[in-house]
Amino acid sequence: MVLLAFRARDFARNSQAFNFSKVGIPICARETLRNLGFSEARYYPRSMNFTSALLLRSRKSLILATFTLAAVLISNFFFAPSKAEAATQSVSYSMNGDCADYYDEEDEYAIFEEEQDWTCYVTVKVKPLTPKRKVILQYWDKKWKEEDSVTTSTKGSANLFFDSYCNSGEFCDGEWKFRVLVPAASGQKATNSSSFYVVFYPLAVEDYNEDY
Repeated sequence: MVLLAFRARDFARNSQAFNFSKVGIPICARETLRNLGFSEARYYPRSMNFTSALLLRSRKSLILATFTLAAVLISNFFFAPSKAEAATQSVSYSMNGDCADYYDEEDEYAIFEEEQDWTCYVTVKVKPLTPKRKVILQYWDKKWKEEDSVTTSTKGSANLFFDSYCNSGEFCDGEWKFRVLVPAASGQKATNSSSFYVVFYPLAVEDYNEDY
């Protein structure tokens, strides 16, 4: 029995866990060795240990790669900028029609009641072209109020027109302050033009008398 113990000790000098059957320990002596503090280890062929370790490592790598890919996809979905955000917003405003020609001569935008065919409108151009944007012409009356509104075309442009008649139903008289507002949409920030003035000239009293 002592010989068996030393034999087991020599085989498992660096470990107290070894396979009893591999070293030739009789069944009757195995209980004694267990009482001496030795534990029995299961024996697997080296090829099986290597293959199992390789499969386990591959499985862990696959699981890690799957979770990493999922995290990247989720991050791109929630945090990646949209096409609208990636494009730089550009908005331009220009006055057009007879009032623009009048401005070149008189240094003011004006609309005349006596000129029935007088034209005056603001052209707005917005980039990117999509999504289509709502543009609003506003006038100041203790606060900004809507004068006209329209959605940009497929080319990103829109024309806004002035209403020459005030709430009283009569042709407006005097100088009015305006601006153009482009509300926020699809990741693009809201923006507005600088304020500008348009002067409305109703018919003089004597002109009314002549007409009627």
